[in-house]
Amino acid sequence: MDNILRQKAEEQLFKRPIDPATLTPEQAREQLHELQVHQIELEMQNDELRRTQLDLEESRTRYFDLYDMAPVGYFTVNQGGLVLETNLTAANMLGMDRSGLITQPLSHYIFREDQDLFYLRRNTLIKSGTPQAFELRMIKGATPFWVSLQATVAFAQDGQTVCRITISDISVRKQLETTQTFLVQCGYPGSSGDFFQLLAQYLAQNLEMDYVCIDRLSGDKLHAETVAIFNDGKFDTNVLYALKDTPCGAVMGKIICSFPEKVCHLFPNDKALLDLRAEGYMGATLWGFNGNPIGLIALISRKPLVNPALSEVILKLVSMRAAGELERREAEEKIKQNDLRLVSLLNLTQHRAVTIYELLDFALSEAITLTASKIGYVHSYNEETKECTLISQSKEVMKECSIADQQTVYQLDKTGIWGEAVRQRRAIIINNFQAPNPLKQGMPFDNSPLHRLLTIPVFIEDTIVGVVGVANKENEYDSTDATQLTLLMDAAWRIANNKQAEEALRSLNVSLEHRARELSYANHDLKAFSYSVSHDLRNPLNAILTNIEILAMENRNAMGADSKTAMGYIVQSANRMVEVINNLLTLSGLSRKKIERKPVDLSNLVQTFLGVLQSANPERNIEAVIQPGVMVNADAGLMQILIENLVRNAWKYSSHVMLSRIEFGEEVKNGEKTYFIRDNGAGFDMKDVDRLFKPFERLHSQQEFRGLGLGLALAERIISKHNGTIWATGEKDKGATIYFKFET
Repeated sequence: MDNILRQKAEEQLFKRPIDPATLTPEQAREQLHELQVHQIELEMQNDELRRTQLDLEESRTRYFDLYDMAPVGYFTVNQGGLVLETNLTAANMLGMDRSGLITQPLSHYIFREDQDLFYLRRNTLIKSGTPQAFELRMIKGATPFWVSLQATVAFAQDGQTVCRITISDISVRKQLETTQTFLVQCGYPGSSGDFFQLLAQYLAQNLEMDYVCIDRLSGDKLHAETVAIFNDGKFDTNVLYALKDTPCGAVMGKIICSFPEKVCHLFPNDKALLDLRAEGYMGATLWGFNGNPIGLIALISRKPLVNPALSEVILKLVSMRAAGELERREAEEKIKQNDLRLVSLLNLTQHRAVTIYELLDFALSEAITLTASKIGYVHSYNEETKECTLISQSKEVMKECSIADQQTVYQLDKTGIWGEAVRQRRAIIINNFQAPNPLKQGMPFDNSPLHRLLTIPVFIEDTIVGVVGVANKENEYDSTDATQLTLLMDAAWRIANNKQAEEALRSLNVSLEHRARELSYANHDLKAFSYSVSHDLRNPLNAILTNIEILAMENRNAMGADSKTAMGYIVQSANRMVEVINNLLTLSGLSRKKIERKPVDLSNLVQTFLGVLQSANPERNIEAVIQPGVMVNADAGLMQILIENLVRNAWKYSSHVMLSRIEFGEEVKNGEKTYFIRDNGAGFDMKDVDRLFKPFERLHSQQEFRGLGLGLALAERIISKHNGTIWATGEKDKGATIYFKFET
């Protein structure tokens, strides 16, 4: 700079030369002084210029930092949309050289679907001058990314209108918004698909991962079971794996654990990583409500992680929701298991088991279903003799067992792992039978192959009364399985004991009631019979009937109409008395008759007696519906009396109907075979049902229907004699049905 100024000064001096010879000494001194002063002024000016130049350099550096190295991109665009100026940040965001952007349309670097939005906002800015702020997608190479644009209008030095635009990369924010939207829409009622599968797929596609798995931690904290795997664009079957020597094991207990590259070299014993040819890995622990780890999410890439910061932010966000979803699923599974246990208990209470062994056998099948097991066993246990006795084992065990004469009684000290439930008085869970264990001898399944085992003691108060085991569940047994099995079998044992006591009490009550009823009937019958005999009804009535017949024959021509009518009333009344006496004798004889059971065809009895009634009353219009082949094991003589009384009853009370319909058959009510005779006759009001089976009780007058009121009473005594039950249903003027059943 100094050399340039000197050269210019010498040129000026040459144009205006000064001859020193013409100067006086005084003039020479003055000239020298002026030159010295001017030299100092020039030096001062030169110093000022240097300071100014330094300030300019500093200002230019600040400008470079503020403009070119700004955290946002800058563009100056003319009215035609061509780039006039840009900074390095903008060029780097687009993956371009800055010089390559100048004079290029900015729209070339805007995602095609968002170009209309850019044109609209730019035109609005130029026309109105109002600053514009909006979001759109730009492209870097072929990859779109989200930016936020701030645009203002300005004027160039030539007076032309230009747009000044700033762009900020908001890809992370947009990714978070997209992730939040996904989490809101996924996994709630009304959404489709499994939450964990959808999440694994979402993470793989949005974070450019080749393999994503979401795992649930096992009870021993040494294994993990996947709940979703998305591998190379498709879902894989879930697996159980050991955490040792894997990056997933390194994740546990940490919020985020990342291996951006060479993960296979860090975990050379992880065969799954080697098979995937993994390069990058990132994982997150799923934390339960109580602050303990319950699972993890693992992301694996065959390339080094491109944007680990974004992956970490997304993973932290989704892991909270995934943990909550995992706990919700486990809670639902527990609720489902509780519901299944309640159903099993209901099935147990309703199961019609004859013996305690049948009930516990049924309980075992319910336990196998409840715990999703394959096989199982039930043993009773005697604390005094310390012996376990086999009560039941599943059919699958019998198929798999290769021993012909299987042992059924075990001494406790000879048992292996399953006996530990008694010795330790707690549930025992073994999920790995491949591992060596000295207690594996003496298994209750003998040679039946085992993979997993859950065995529990059953207590009544503080006494162990049984030991129950289930085995070979596909997944691992856990404390929930132990709890459910304990609760189910505890209830089953109590139900079995209660049923045994109830059965004994019921049998005793039935026996006592039967004896008391027979005694009551016998006393009543004896009284009625004694009364009739004491008044000597039968013989006088027979004499009366005989003499009346003689008188009627001898005086039939001499008697007038009134006399004949009176004679008819006498005969009719005497015959009714005979009928009453005969029924009373039959009734009293029932209590003394011994039952002789044999197969009896009730259908044939009904058909035969209906034929007799039809022959005696050919004018009746009858429709008979008789189910063929209805057989009972009962006293044949009493069955004939029963059927005749019931059929006569239906015949009589349907006599006022134009077309009488009488039905007979059998049906199953409440699991028991029940027989019925039904008619479409006069019926009865159900409020009078208790009077039907009482002797001499009538619901209709003699003018409506003739009778003594003993037919149904006889039927009731016959059914009771067979330890059965008889009852009736009906509706006035719409018929009646008599039901009866026998004790099985």
